[in-house]
Amino acid sequence: MSPVLNRLFWPAVYFAAIVFSNFMMVWLPIVAISGVGIPPAIFVFGFVFVFRDYAQRAISHYVLIFMAAAAVVTYWLAGPAIAVASTTAFLVSELADWAIFTITKRPFAQRILLSSLVSVPVDTGVFFYALGILDMPSLVMGIIIKMIGTAVFWSYLTFRSQPAGQAA
Repeated sequence: MSPVLNRLFWPAVYFAAIVFSNFMMVWLPIVAISGVGIPPAIFVFGFVFVFRDYAQRAISHYVLIFMAAAAVVTYWLAGPAIAVASTTAFLVSELADWAIFTITKRPFAQRILLSSLVSVPVDTGVFFYALGILDMPSLVMGIIIKMIGTAVFWSYLTFRSQPAGQAA
């Protein structure tokens, strides 16, 4: 793969995941998980924060261009209700994620975890509030589901960084 395509891989994945998850909000009804109503898109969106961290690592602060483009495409394709809720939550939480990821000079895996620990609850709360579905059980379940994406990547990166034969 060419260096340019290689560098744009994570920004493209980030952009596509945002657009896809917002389409899921339009196409798929809310599902009950342990009696709590959750939009299925949340399973995809849990990975978006990690994809943004990878995209920022690949293209630095130019990731903000991909953030803006995804917000515009979401508004254009998903309709006003989803677009306004998503764009509002997206801008607030993604900028928080971007700032924490940028400011902390910790190893990559730790920055992914720290930035998600702040941005995921912010995103979930703002998004659910904007859609009129915010309640404590949904908020907690939404945060847990979204953090699964972070946990998967964080675990992989942490395990990968351990010397062979050493437990994490």
